[in-house]
Amino acid sequence: MADNIQSPVPAISLGSMLRSQIARVAIGVMIMQGMALLLGVLVNVQLARMLQPYGFGRYAFALTAVSLITMPLQSGMATLLVREIAVYELRGEWGLMHGLLRTANAGVLAVTIIGALVLVVVLAVGGVPHDESRLWLWALALVPLYALGALRAAALRGLRHVVLGLLPEQTIRPLVLAALLAVFWWFARDALTPERAMALHVGAMVVAFTIGVALLFKHLPDPVRDAVPQYALRLWSAAVLPFTMLAGIQVLNSSLDILMLGLLKPASEAGLFRAAQQFAVMLGFSQIAINQALLPQLARCFAAGDIARAQKLCTWSARAMLAAVLPFAVVFLVAGQKILALFYGAAYGAAWPVLSVLTLSAIVNAACGPVGNLMNMAGNERRTVRAVGESLCLNALINWLLIPHYGATGAAIATMAGIMYWNVRLALQSRQLTGVRGSAFASTRTKP
Repeated sequence: MADNIQSPVPAISLGSMLRSQIARVAIGVMIMQGMALLLGVLVNVQLARMLQPYGFGRYAFALTAVSLITMPLQSGMATLLVREIAVYELRGEWGLMHGLLRTANAGVLAVTIIGALVLVVVLAVGGVPHDESRLWLWALALVPLYALGALRAAALRGLRHVVLGLLPEQTIRPLVLAALLAVFWWFARDALTPERAMALHVGAMVVAFTIGVALLFKHLPDPVRDAVPQYALRLWSAAVLPFTMLAGIQVLNSSLDILMLGLLKPASEAGLFRAAQQFAVMLGFSQIAINQALLPQLARCFAAGDIARAQKLCTWSARAMLAAVLPFAVVFLVAGQKILALFYGAAYGAAWPVLSVLTLSAIVNAACGPVGNLMNMAGNERRTVRAVGESLCLNALINWLLIPHYGATGAAIATMAGIMYWNVRLALQSRQLTGVRGSAFASTRTKP
């Protein structure tokens, strides 16, 4: 089977590959993100109405805590899976692919079991009320489902089935949950409690997870099933730790501004920042979508030593990211105050300077291109961790200096400084270490 893979990258025209493989997948991911956003709003509206503020707050807190616990773990291992599976498929190394899938699932499952035991002990020793303990135990059931589901999605992404990888969690799960909540609304709306809502969430996740596993088995290359598992534990362990650390730092980076605003200024400043941040997040949709499609292709290019193709992919992707961001950025810069007041209320118009700074940050991030993922797919993830970690420290320092005087706007400036720092640093390093420049303004030709 491996003999059938002679050309490292399919021998088709560059334009055809970019449009049919990167652009098509990116559009599919953006559509999926839009559907997930709408379905998420629908589910939250249902839950908020049925549980009322106190019950909805308990449910949301437990769900958020579970997500924060699992995010670094699943993101770190998932990034490793995307890169290595893309490389193993290219090389026909089916035994290593089989071994990696087994190792990843076993490792994540072991960590979640240990976490479950720790939480059970904490709940028992702490004398938590029965209803509260039931809520947390149901929430705990989501941890392995979230983590293993992320691994399955990453495996499909590595095999270049990006949209199928996202389908179960981003579409099927909220659809099933919305349907279950509708049944409750019709027959026993007053009987829904946070514990039962979390149980319904677990049920929806089981359905989505089962469908996801079936999709992976369907698209897994046949030789993988018959191959004797091979293991490169030292290589995988050395890579997964930086990826996990990177995911954890990114979670901290996304929450640092609001945390420091809450500590250093009145809560209203954190509210203004959060409102502006919600709109600024939309500017990153196209970047996330393009990166999802780009990762396995970059991994294959570096594994094959095809630096010229990697340069063309990165330049085109960066230009596409910038082109997608600019129209919305102009709207936010010109009419952001009116938009914030329209959606959140007149008082939130004061968040316009924050939105403007975050919008400029998004433009800088898009213009610099996929430098972080470029370094990660080339095997330089430790340098990415270092750069992003340093940017977190810079962000914290500038927050501490500016928030007391400029409030939420100072926090936005700190965010922009951190983004500029790690982008510029990784851009310089990627050119030196990989020979590829990630900027939207880079030439598609590589230089010796």
